Amino acid sequence: MEGTSLIQFKRTEKSGSKTHHNDALVITALLGNYEVGRIFIDFGSSTDILFWEAYDQMQLGDIPLEKVNTSLYGFTGEIIHPRGMISLFLMLGTHSP
Repeated sequence: MEGTSLIQFKRTEKSGSKTHHNDALVITALLGNYEVGRIFIDFGSSTDILFWEAYDQMQLGDIPLEKVNTSLYGFTGEIIHPRGMISLFLMLGTHSP
């Protein structure tokens, strides 16, 4: 996967963290046969979100979205209505240049 960069955290950025082994992770992976960079994995999250711009760039129009009858609530209380739901194949592993 070309163009990947090293992700580093300073000790000061970790100070004050009270959770153990539940930290967020940022990865690059193949998702639906499309290389997606900066996938934010948060094990404490209750939902997985693929932003519409990413969905559009992946050209998944031949895979229909399933309808959902739910709303999501943002940190500031805003209500978000998902356009739909999709299940995609996710491939993880090692990569040799």
